[in-house]
Amino acid sequence: MSRTSLRGLFAGSRDSGFFPLGVGMGMLCCFLAMGCQKEGPALYTVSGKVTFQGRTVPTGLVVFVPEEGKTSSSPIAEDGSYLLETISGKHRVGITAIPEPPPGIEDPMQYRSPPPLVPSRYNRPDQSGLVVEVKPSKENRIDLPLR
Repeated sequence: MSRTSLRGLFAGSRDSGFFPLGVGMGMLCCFLAMGCQKEGPALYTVSGKVTFQGRTVPTGLVVFVPEEGKTSSSPIAEDGSYLLETISGKHRVGITAIPEPPPGIEDPMQYRSPPPLVPSRYNRPDQSGLVVEVKPSKENRIDLPLR
């Protein structure tokens, strides 16, 4: 094989005869990879509102930890709402809510943060005492009224 034809072979030239074979092999690999991927467990939407002593919790993070499977989390919106997707079954729940520093703080080390918006016992799902059931339905409304 001449040097020029080798260059065409490695460059994927249409003249080399290997271009269609390379494209076909690439497409075959893509189809095989898509067919081999495992489909994960069904996910269900969970939404609700977080309150503490009857008042809306306006910031923070909600974490759902299922008995088996991946953890899901959602930020808490200003109106106390959260929205996430997770598998069905029992979940332990953790909630962290620390106020954001006010705008204009240049050095966060100089800022003394106010106390958390919810007691620290709710921070860890394994210690919060919050257990909820996610049903295998399109939508689950689970409010989290903390005391």
